[in-house]
Amino acid sequence: MALIDPAQIRNVGVVGHGGSGKTTLVESLLHAVGATNRLGKVDDATSILDTDPEEQKRRITINIAIASFTHDGTKINLLDTPGFLDFAGDQHAAMRVADAAIVVVDASAGVQVGTQLVWSELDDHKTPRVVVVSRLDRENADFEQVLGQLREAYGIRVVPLHVPVGEHQAISATIDLLHGQVLKGPKEPIADIDEEQTKRVGVVRRAARRATCSGPRGEGHPGRGHLGVQERRIHRSVEHDPGDASLARGRQLDHREVSRGR
Repeated sequence: MALIDPAQIRNVGVVGHGGSGKTTLVESLLHAVGATNRLGKVDDATSILDTDPEEQKRRITINIAIASFTHDGTKINLLDTPGFLDFAGDQHAAMRVADAAIVVVDASAGVQVGTQLVWSELDDHKTPRVVVVSRLDRENADFEQVLGQLREAYGIRVVPLHVPVGEHQAISATIDLLHGQVLKGPKEPIADIDEEQTKRVGVVRRAARRATCSGPRGEGHPGRGHLGVQERRIHRSVEHDPGDASLARGRQLDHREVSRGR
Protein backbone atom coordinates (compact mmCIF):
# COMPACT_ATOMS: atom_id res chain seq x y z
CA MET A 1 0.00 0.00 0.00
CA ALA A 2 1.33 3.39 -0.98
CA LEU A 3 2.20 5.80 1.81
CA ILE A 4 -0.16 8.76 2.23
CA ASP A 5 1.23 12.22 2.80
CA PRO A 6 -0.06 13.36 6.22
CA ALA A 7 -1.14 16.61 4.57
CA GLN A 8 -3.56 14.53 2.48
CA ILE A 9 -5.35 12.96 5.45
CA ARG A 10 -8.67 14.27 6.75
CA ASN A 11 -10.41 13.10 9.91
CA VAL A 12 -14.19 13.40 9.77
CA GLY A 13 -16.11 12.82 12.99
CA VAL A 14 -19.58 11.29 12.68
CA VAL A 15 -21.44 12.52 15.75
CA GLY A 16 -24.95 12.95 17.11
CA HIS A 17 -27.48 11.69 19.60
CA GLY A 18 -27.49 8.00 20.45
CA GLY A 19 -29.49 5.88 18.03
CA SER A 20 -29.64 8.53 15.31
CA GLY A 21 -28.09 6.28 12.65
CA LYS A 22 -24.40 7.22 12.68
CA THR A 23 -23.02 3.72 12.21
CA THR A 24 -25.54 2.96 9.47
CA LEU A 25 -24.50 6.13 7.65
CA VAL A 26 -20.81 5.22 7.82
CA GLU A 27 -21.56 1.69 6.59
CA SER A 28 -23.53 3.15 3.67
CA LEU A 29 -20.76 5.60 2.77
CA LEU A 30 -18.12 2.88 2.80
CA HIS A 31 -20.24 0.65 0.61
CA ALA A 32 -21.10 3.48 -1.80
CA VAL A 33 -17.44 4.36 -2.44
CA GLY A 34 -16.45 0.72 -2.84
CA ALA A 35 -14.46 0.43 0.37
CA THR A 36 -16.57 -2.59 1.38
CA ASN A 37 -18.15 -5.26 -0.80
CA ARG A 38 -21.19 -5.74 1.42
CA LEU A 39 -23.48 -3.44 3.36
CA GLY A 40 -23.20 -4.20 7.05
CA LYS A 41 -26.24 -3.65 9.26
CA VAL A 42 -26.37 -2.79 12.94
CA ASP A 43 -29.62 -4.69 13.56
CA ASP A 44 -28.14 -7.84 12.03
CA ALA A 45 -24.88 -7.48 14.01
CA THR A 46 -22.98 -7.50 10.70
CA SER A 47 -21.50 -4.00 10.89
CA ILE A 48 -17.73 -3.91 10.43
CA LEU A 49 -17.64 -1.01 12.90
CA ASP A 50 -19.36 -2.56 15.90
CA THR A 51 -16.87 -5.33 16.64
CA ASP A 52 -17.22 -5.52 20.40
CA PRO A 53 -19.59 -8.33 21.55
CA GLU A 54 -21.41 -5.86 23.79
CA GLU A 55 -21.95 -3.53 20.83
CA GLN A 56 -23.38 -6.37 18.77
CA LYS A 57 -25.58 -7.47 21.65
CA ARG A 58 -26.91 -4.00 22.51
CA ARG A 59 -27.03 -2.73 18.90
CA ILE A 60 -25.26 0.47 19.93
CA THR A 61 -21.76 1.92 19.50
CA ILE A 62 -19.68 1.85 22.68
CA ASN A 63 -16.18 2.52 21.32
CA ILE A 64 -14.91 4.83 18.62
CA ALA A 65 -14.41 3.03 15.31
CA ILE A 66 -12.29 4.24 12.40
CA ALA A 67 -12.91 3.37 8.76
CA SER A 68 -11.04 4.87 5.81
CA PHE A 69 -11.24 5.33 2.07
CA THR A 70 -9.35 7.39 -0.49
CA HIS A 71 -10.93 10.07 -2.67
CA ASP A 72 -9.01 12.15 -5.24
CA GLY A 73 -5.71 11.37 -3.52
CA THR A 74 -6.98 12.27 -0.05
CA LYS A 75 -7.38 9.66 2.66
CA ILE A 76 -10.58 10.23 4.61
CA ASN A 77 -10.87 8.69 8.07
CA LEU A 78 -14.48 8.38 9.22
CA LEU A 79 -14.64 8.39 13.03
CA ASP A 80 -17.83 6.59 14.09
CA THR A 81 -18.58 7.69 17.64
CA PRO A 82 -20.86 6.63 20.50
CA GLY A 83 -23.91 8.80 20.98
CA PHE A 84 -25.00 7.84 24.47
CA LEU A 85 -23.60 9.92 27.34
CA ASP A 86 -22.34 6.82 29.16
CA PHE A 87 -19.69 6.46 26.45
CA ALA A 88 -19.13 10.13 25.63
CA GLY A 89 -15.36 9.98 26.24
CA ASP A 90 -14.67 8.53 22.79
CA GLN A 91 -16.95 11.09 21.19
CA HIS A 92 -15.02 13.95 22.82
CA ALA A 93 -11.75 12.41 21.65
CA ALA A 94 -13.00 12.19 18.06
CA MET A 95 -14.15 15.81 18.00
CA ARG A 96 -10.78 17.01 19.28
CA VAL A 97 -8.97 15.52 16.27
CA ALA A 98 -11.67 16.01 13.62
CA ASP A 99 -10.98 18.32 10.67
CA ALA A 100 -14.71 18.31 9.93
CA ALA A 101 -17.83 16.65 11.26
CA ILE A 102 -21.04 15.04 10.09
CA VAL A 103 -23.84 15.70 12.58
CA VAL A 104 -26.53 13.02 12.23
CA VAL A 105 -30.08 13.99 13.22
CA ASP A 106 -32.98 11.52 13.31
CA ALA A 107 -35.81 12.76 11.07
CA SER A 108 -38.45 11.48 13.48
CA ALA A 109 -36.83 12.81 16.67
CA GLY A 110 -35.31 16.08 15.51
CA VAL A 111 -32.81 18.06 17.57
CA GLN A 112 -32.08 16.15 20.76
CA VAL A 113 -29.87 16.62 23.80
CA GLY A 114 -27.01 14.76 22.13
CA THR A 115 -27.31 17.00 19.08
CA GLN A 116 -27.03 20.12 21.23
CA LEU A 117 -24.03 18.80 23.13
CA VAL A 118 -21.97 17.87 20.08
CA TRP A 119 -22.89 21.12 18.32
CA SER A 120 -21.62 23.17 21.25
CA GLU A 121 -18.36 21.23 21.35
CA LEU A 122 -17.88 21.62 17.60
CA ASP A 123 -18.43 25.35 18.05
CA ASP A 124 -15.74 25.36 20.75
CA HIS A 125 -13.29 23.71 18.34
CA LYS A 126 -14.50 25.85 15.39
CA THR A 127 -15.02 22.65 13.42
CA PRO A 128 -16.84 22.90 10.05
CA ARG A 129 -19.79 20.56 9.79
CA VAL A 130 -22.64 19.28 7.67
CA VAL A 131 -25.89 17.81 8.95
CA VAL A 132 -27.38 14.57 7.67
CA VAL A 133 -31.06 14.02 8.43
CA SER A 134 -31.41 10.26 8.73
CA ARG A 135 -34.27 7.75 8.71
CA LEU A 136 -36.48 9.76 6.40
CA ASP A 137 -38.37 6.60 5.44
CA ARG A 138 -39.97 6.32 8.87
CA GLU A 139 -43.67 7.02 9.16
CA ASN A 140 -43.30 9.98 11.53
CA ALA A 141 -40.25 11.50 9.81
CA ASP A 142 -40.53 15.18 8.89
CA PHE A 143 -37.62 16.77 7.05
CA GLU A 144 -39.08 20.30 7.03
CA GLN A 145 -39.79 20.19 10.74
CA VAL A 146 -36.24 19.06 11.54
CA LEU A 147 -34.83 21.78 9.27
CA GLY A 148 -36.96 24.31 11.13
CA GLN A 149 -35.68 23.06 14.48
CA LEU A 150 -32.08 23.32 13.32
CA ARG A 151 -32.56 26.85 12.03
CA GLU A 152 -34.34 27.89 15.21
CA ALA A 153 -31.56 26.44 17.36
CA TYR A 154 -28.52 27.45 15.29
CA GLY A 155 -29.61 30.30 13.08
CA ILE A 156 -30.57 30.81 9.45
CA ARG A 157 -27.13 29.78 8.24
CA VAL A 158 -28.36 26.21 8.47
CA VAL A 159 -29.21 25.83 4.78
CA PRO A 160 -30.18 22.56 3.05
CA LEU A 161 -27.97 21.29 0.23
CA HIS A 162 -30.23 18.32 -0.63
CA VAL A 163 -33.94 17.87 0.02
CA PRO A 164 -36.03 14.69 -0.38
CA VAL A 165 -38.60 14.11 -3.10
CA GLY A 166 -41.63 12.49 -1.50
CA GLU A 167 -42.17 11.42 2.09
CA HIS A 168 -41.64 8.33 4.22
CA GLN A 169 -41.71 5.10 2.17
CA ALA A 170 -42.58 7.10 -0.94
CA ILE A 171 -39.24 8.94 -1.09
CA SER A 172 -37.99 8.47 -4.64
CA ALA A 173 -35.00 10.83 -4.94
CA THR A 174 -33.25 13.87 -3.56
CA ILE A 175 -32.84 17.30 -5.14
CA ASP A 176 -29.29 18.63 -5.29
CA LEU A 177 -30.07 22.29 -4.66
CA LEU A 178 -26.63 23.61 -5.58
CA HIS A 179 -26.40 21.93 -8.94
CA GLY A 180 -30.11 21.92 -9.77
CA GLN A 181 -30.34 18.16 -10.33
CA VAL A 182 -32.43 15.26 -9.13
CA LEU A 183 -30.41 12.33 -7.77
CA LYS A 184 -32.35 9.08 -8.02
CA GLY A 185 -29.76 6.41 -7.35
CA PRO A 186 -27.07 4.32 -9.04
CA LYS A 187 -29.29 3.02 -11.86
CA GLU A 188 -30.66 6.44 -12.79
CA PRO A 189 -28.24 8.82 -11.09
CA ILE A 190 -29.14 12.25 -12.49
CA ALA A 191 -32.28 13.82 -13.91
CA ASP A 192 -33.36 17.37 -14.65
CA ILE A 193 -35.69 19.08 -12.21
CA ASP A 194 -39.27 19.86 -13.23
CA GLU A 195 -41.07 23.19 -12.89
CA GLU A 196 -42.42 22.49 -9.39
CA GLN A 197 -39.02 21.38 -8.14
CA THR A 198 -37.40 24.46 -9.72
CA LYS A 199 -39.67 26.66 -7.60
CA ARG A 200 -38.63 24.74 -4.50
CA VAL A 201 -34.99 25.23 -5.41
CA GLY A 202 -35.69 28.94 -5.75
CA VAL A 203 -37.18 29.23 -2.28
CA VAL A 204 -34.26 27.47 -0.62
CA ARG A 205 -31.64 29.38 -2.59
CA ARG A 206 -33.14 32.70 -1.60
CA ALA A 207 -32.94 31.55 2.00
CA ALA A 208 -29.29 30.59 1.41
CA ARG A 209 -28.55 34.03 0.00
CA ARG A 210 -30.02 35.67 3.10
CA ALA A 211 -28.14 33.27 5.34
CA THR A 212 -24.71 33.89 3.84
CA CYS A 213 -25.21 37.65 4.12
CA SER A 214 -26.20 37.54 7.79
CA GLY A 215 -24.41 37.16 11.10
CA PRO A 216 -23.64 33.71 12.52
CA ARG A 217 -27.21 33.33 13.80
CA GLY A 218 -28.88 35.53 11.23
CA GLU A 219 -28.50 38.83 13.10
CA GLY A 220 -27.36 41.88 11.23
CA HIS A 221 -25.73 42.06 7.83
CA PRO A 222 -21.94 41.94 7.91
CA GLY A 223 -21.69 42.65 4.20
CA ARG A 224 -20.07 40.56 1.51
CA GLY A 225 -16.61 41.79 2.43
CA HIS A 226 -16.88 40.05 5.79
CA LEU A 227 -17.83 36.67 4.36
CA GLY A 228 -15.26 33.86 4.35
CA VAL A 229 -13.95 32.48 1.06
CA GLN A 230 -16.22 29.43 1.20
CA GLU A 231 -19.25 31.54 2.15
CA ARG A 232 -18.65 33.84 -0.82
CA ARG A 233 -18.60 30.80 -3.08
CA ILE A 234 -21.94 29.67 -1.70
CA HIS A 235 -23.27 33.21 -2.07
CA ARG A 236 -22.23 33.30 -5.73
CA SER A 237 -24.05 30.03 -6.35
CA VAL A 238 -27.37 31.49 -5.19
CA GLU A 239 -26.92 35.07 -6.40
CA HIS A 240 -29.05 34.75 -9.52
CA ASP A 241 -32.80 34.21 -9.71
CA PRO A 242 -33.33 30.49 -8.99
CA GLY A 243 -36.36 30.53 -11.27
CA ASP A 244 -33.92 30.54 -14.20
CA ALA A 245 -34.11 26.98 -15.50
CA SER A 246 -30.43 26.96 -16.41
CA LEU A 247 -29.26 27.14 -12.76
CA ALA A 248 -25.84 27.52 -14.35
CA ARG A 249 -23.93 29.06 -11.50
CA GLY A 250 -25.19 26.51 -9.00
CA ARG A 251 -23.87 23.68 -11.13
CA GLN A 252 -20.37 25.17 -11.06
CA LEU A 253 -20.08 24.88 -7.28
CA ASP A 254 -18.25 21.80 -6.10
CA HIS A 255 -19.65 19.98 -3.05
CA ARG A 256 -16.23 19.95 -1.46
CA GLU A 257 -16.22 23.73 -1.24
CA VAL A 258 -19.34 23.57 0.90
CA SER A 259 -18.45 20.60 3.07
CA ARG A 260 -15.21 22.25 4.19
CA GLY A 261 -16.70 25.74 4.54
CA ARG A 262 -16.61 27.20 8.06
